[in-house]
Amino acid sequence: MIAIWAAVSYSSYWLYSVLLHARFGRTVGKKLLRVKVLDIGGVVVPSLRQAFLRDIGLVVLNTATVAYVIYLVFTVVYTSDGEVAGLPGELIMWAAMGWLALELLTMLTNGKRRALHDYIAGTVVVRDA
Repeated sequence: MIAIWAAVSYSSYWLYSVLLHARFGRTVGKKLLRVKVLDIGGVVVPSLRQAFLRDIGLVVLNTATVAYVIYLVFTVVYTSDGEVAGLPGELIMWAAMGWLALELLTMLTNGKRRALHDYIAGTVVVRDA
């Protein structure tokens, strides 16, 4: 049950994000903030491929986390207190912090405030008229 819950819960956010960006160019939060994700040309919403690439960092990190949780569950090492157990858990945590640092550094050092995931996907976030 824990393995299934981990797979569903860790993949639900990035699936939500990918599917809504590909269909509407925004999530509910972006709609409330009146911003939209567009292709680099600034005219059309991102393709499914671009939407997936926007979240590739999260997809990789969450997939690694789910794989590790499943490994812990099936080797009976899993603890319910949420403590990061072992070197793989530490590496995933440090990789997540590194990804966040790269995202922030990229966003803060360019004029259009495009984050690393926007460069990877060829997208830009614009204000919605």
